[in-house]
Amino acid sequence: MSYQLVVSEKPSVAMSYAKVLGATNRKDCYLEGNGYLVSWCVGHLVELAPPNIYDAKYVKWSIADLPILPQKWQYLVSASTKKQFSILKNLMHRADVDSIVNSCDSGREGELIFRLVYQQAGCKKPVSRLWLSSMEENAIREGFAHLKPSTEYDALYNAALCRERADWMVGINCSRLFSCLYGQPLAVGRVMTPVLAMTVVREAAIAAFTPEKFYTVDLELTSGCTASSRRIPEKAVAEKLMEACRKEMVATIQRITRKEKSENPPPLYDLTTLQRDANRLLGYSAQQTLDYVQSLYEKKLTTYPRTDSCYITDDDEEMLEELTEELEGFLDITSTDVDEAVPRTRRAVNREKVTDHHAILPTRSMLQADLDALPKGEQNVLKLIIARTLMAVSKPFRYLETLLTTECAGEEFTAKGKEILEEGWKAVERKVLADILNRKQELTALPNAAENECGILNAELKEGQTSPPKHFTEDTLLHAMETASADSMPEGVERQGIGTPATRAATIEKLVQKGFLERKGTKKTKVLLPTDKGKALITVMPEEIQSPEMTADWETKLLQIERSEMEPETFMTEIKEMISSLVTTTEARKGANALMKNKIIGVCPNCGANVVEREKGWFCESNPCRFVLWKDNAFFKRLGKRLDAHVADKLLRDGRVRLKDCKSAKGKTYNATVLLSCEADGRSKFSLEFENGGALMKDDAVIKDNEAVYLLNEQTYLHLRENLAGVGYEVFDKNSPLPVEEGQIPREALGKTQRRIETARAYYLAEHQDEPVGKIQNVAVTTLEKFRSGVRKRRNLAPRSLPENDVRFIDPMYNELFRVPDGGVVQMTYPDGHQRSEKVEYLDDYHMKIGSSVQHICEFAERMARSRAIVEPEPLTQQDCRAWNLEYDYYLTVQADNGSWNYALYQGDCCLLERGKIDAPELMIEEVRDEIMYTHNLRNKDCIPLTQEEFTQKLADRNEIQSYRMKQFQQSGHDCYLVMQLQQDADPALRFAAMRYLEKKNIAPSIENYEILYRGNLPEGKRSVPQAELLEHLYQ
Repeated sequence: MSYQLVVSEKPSVAMSYAKVLGATNRKDCYLEGNGYLVSWCVGHLVELAPPNIYDAKYVKWSIADLPILPQKWQYLVSASTKKQFSILKNLMHRADVDSIVNSCDSGREGELIFRLVYQQAGCKKPVSRLWLSSMEENAIREGFAHLKPSTEYDALYNAALCRERADWMVGINCSRLFSCLYGQPLAVGRVMTPVLAMTVVREAAIAAFTPEKFYTVDLELTSGCTASSRRIPEKAVAEKLMEACRKEMVATIQRITRKEKSENPPPLYDLTTLQRDANRLLGYSAQQTLDYVQSLYEKKLTTYPRTDSCYITDDDEEMLEELTEELEGFLDITSTDVDEAVPRTRRAVNREKVTDHHAILPTRSMLQADLDALPKGEQNVLKLIIARTLMAVSKPFRYLETLLTTECAGEEFTAKGKEILEEGWKAVERKVLADILNRKQELTALPNAAENECGILNAELKEGQTSPPKHFTEDTLLHAMETASADSMPEGVERQGIGTPATRAATIEKLVQKGFLERKGTKKTKVLLPTDKGKALITVMPEEIQSPEMTADWETKLLQIERSEMEPETFMTEIKEMISSLVTTTEARKGANALMKNKIIGVCPNCGANVVEREKGWFCESNPCRFVLWKDNAFFKRLGKRLDAHVADKLLRDGRVRLKDCKSAKGKTYNATVLLSCEADGRSKFSLEFENGGALMKDDAVIKDNEAVYLLNEQTYLHLRENLAGVGYEVFDKNSPLPVEEGQIPREALGKTQRRIETARAYYLAEHQDEPVGKIQNVAVTTLEKFRSGVRKRRNLAPRSLPENDVRFIDPMYNELFRVPDGGVVQMTYPDGHQRSEKVEYLDDYHMKIGSSVQHICEFAERMARSRAIVEPEPLTQQDCRAWNLEYDYYLTVQADNGSWNYALYQGDCCLLERGKIDAPELMIEEVRDEIMYTHNLRNKDCIPLTQEEFTQKLADRNEIQSYRMKQFQQSGHDCYLVMQLQQDADPALRFAAMRYLEKKNIAPSIENYEILYRGNLPEGKRSVPQAELLEHLYQ
């Protein structure tokens, strides 16, 4: 049987094609059936090689090596996509595949993605092209029935190839050229540089603007309205008109024009429109808005945020109608405010304008959520999304506009009035966004004028002046990016403007972080201004690089290539000549270096030198000093905060900064003070000082083997236990062995204190300030036995009496694949072969908790499809022995032993960490594994199953590692030492035995019984120190 191979751009699209074609048999990253093999790329599988592949000298940046203009272009398969490329290559070369269908997206990039894979795979088989404008099943069938020859799209491929290579040459050469000229890394490209240039040009226009005065004459008429004249440049002329009107005191009505107008409701939100509204109405930056809506999405309160579509597909129309009805009930919006024409949601439907994700919508889970518990920023963004959803399906806003034209002293005067006929979507806006808009809608209706003349009560002279252009806000800059050079763009281009919805916020943030833009203004109204450094960069940047017109010029020529009106070689020659000219003629401009100098923000607490701001943080200028405050700071991230310029300034000036509303791992908020200090080598170190009773206390509870139990109040126990990742905690009800809460306090949050348990307790109390805590009482650690048994019972997957609480798993086409009981386990198999098992918990019919994250079942299906993973219920087995690799950090073995389970946990180099036994014969081997990972806080580690042969080989490799370490020790040219432990097959009781005990048992320690954990060099100057003192020093 022969097959036709269908290659799509994305897994979700491949699933749609496979469903229509009847290819329903799932294989490794492809589907098979009915004479078809359906597989997919994942974006660009094949990419242009970096410069150092052409010549090793390009690793170092030098103007002498420019321009870099490859004569023969080289391509590489990226490391992350090698597996999928290998699958496609093997499918293309299968003997039973006689032809291939390019079904990648119908456009320039889709053509490029397929052709590069086809050529890199060395395939010569005939290719047909599927070209669709709709993903409906009928359209797919029609498209496959009328496939086109691939040669019809050769010109489209040439255009895509030119765009890709031109972008590469401009980015590589310009970034290296200007970075070398000015001695600091400068990213130059077609998006960031024109955006910065827009702000510089706008500020120059504002600075150069000269306001011009003008005058108008206002007539107060007896009919009850005010009519105004045209703008008059000369004051004397305006005064003369005012006097003449005062003398006549009568205005003749020339005409009254009445026109009914309407404003259609705004469309649903895409990300850029939401960011613009949040900036305009709330003062949020684009990145802030993205962070807020991402958090709402993760809390299951909104749909996927990073979308460029303002529409839904017809498949989702019924869902939107039901959601709208529930939102109306939730907000008490009456039906008169919404359009009852059939169907009212139709305006929001446009399948052609929905790519990967539809518009942003609230979810039904939001209706049951405690919205008051959300941070204010998230509340406001959610309110905008709810309002826009209802506004989009409401009636148009209708009003009557009246224009009254009168004449007096030979001059025309006009008055305008508006009268609401139907409030429509503006009624929803007014009700839902009353506190955000904070304004009243004021429309003035003109009174009826029955006479031909109106008396003049007063004539008044008004003075005004022309206004300069406004500074860019994030709202207006995002709009400018969307519409940049739109007038110059040729018809038919795939995307207008510069950047994409998902990258525009990052582009603005990058310009701010690199010190080219800064935000100024009030909390609600911030403007974006170019810094001196930004102005200097644009000053030295050639016009063709900084202007968005280059994008328009490229698009015009690429369209000509698509239409075979221009040769690709001509376009590429122009690009090469432009770059060569730039390299040979561009020189460093005088004074620019001084403008680009890094800003000093404080003094280094370690050495006293200046601390300056650079792209990634605030660095000490002194070369040997290692002090730095990173902008992308992990410590502040864990608190839900950012280390910005204000915080850095406070830390350097005062050594501390008080933070409000820090966010705990559970999403709760608390106040704390961050203290800055330095390590011995100068690196920055942070610690927390908690408020409201969360400060460190002298601990009088029992701490045994790094484990403690506290009675927090009459009803609640807190159990803390150190583990490999920090300190784990469990909260138990006093009258029940079952834990009601569990979590992890990361090692980084505890700092380098030796009192980890006490610090963990303070951290926990700070995160749970809203929970009642009495006098903390000591509890014996032995009390834990009933808790541990409770944990074991809870993790045992016993049958339940509520089958309706099963977690559903679906494919991206919403077909149900299987169900898993609440608390069950699923196994995910990835393209590279590794497997991961996760526990799932039922939340509602559409949401589940998988591992530690909450997922909508649809979003999870799409995510698995994008990562090409296969999801299935984890099979429970009766095996007696299993081994797993836990993300290469640890190895775990479990073996049955007369009704019990023996386990061993090893380091990545197979040195034994712990041995133990679990007396639970009723458990399956996978459940035993889960129990061990749970108690050691390894739940989030990927589980990669190993065969016994593979693990035996790992142990054999361990022996080679041991031999190598001993050889290093013996042949080292330094004074060095070893840290060793008993070999894994030794009696566990001897591992921490004292020397007296060994002597009692007549056991003499011998190096043959030990394995090497670590080898290190002896500290300088310690050779003459007495042995006992040296050993104590190394031990400490």
